[in-house]
Amino acid sequence: MSAIVVVFFFMGFAVAIAGGVMFTIAAFRQSVVWGLCVLFGVPFASLLFLIKHWDEAKQAFGVQLLGVVLVFGCSASVGSGFTSMGKGLEQMSLPVPEKIAETGGTPPDLGKLIRDVTKDWKMPEVNPGSDRVEGSFVGHSLEEVKRVLGEPRGVLRSVGKTSYFYPNLEVVSYDGVTVVEQGVPAEEGF
Repeated sequence: MSAIVVVFFFMGFAVAIAGGVMFTIAAFRQSVVWGLCVLFGVPFASLLFLIKHWDEAKQAFGVQLLGVVLVFGCSASVGSGFTSMGKGLEQMSLPVPEKIAETGGTPPDLGKLIRDVTKDWKMPEVNPGSDRVEGSFVGHSLEEVKRVLGEPRGVLRSVGKTSYFYPNLEVVSYDGVTVVEQGVPAEEGF
């Protein structure tokens, strides 16, 4: 979110702690027993002290309450920011996992979009005598990948996604034509 929200959050936290310290000092000023009960969090000791000795505790209680209001106000601000950000993402035309599951796949224009964005990228190279790939296949067709690396040693299909496994590489396609992700496959076994 914004830096001002973070500053107010930590400032509120510090004010709440200062109010708690002031409250404990007010309890010790009244008596050692009240101070120890408030300090060690005896159930309802703070509430009973506040009610019974309002005049001594009201200033500390006010400071503590101000800190709590600042912390919760900033938390609510951040929460509403995440909610509005989620609504903005929902309105975007990018596929989200729920929509992929609903439609049984990704929109057909995703592969075209990736191809258009990555059309000027050069093909990755494979080091001779090694299975290491230098570069990325993202945006290239699966046919180009097969031409460079050969046939995959395994294929895993799931709803709207197909993974092709090579010795030190995994490529993923949503439309069966264009590579949209590239990574290192998980280790075999556990």
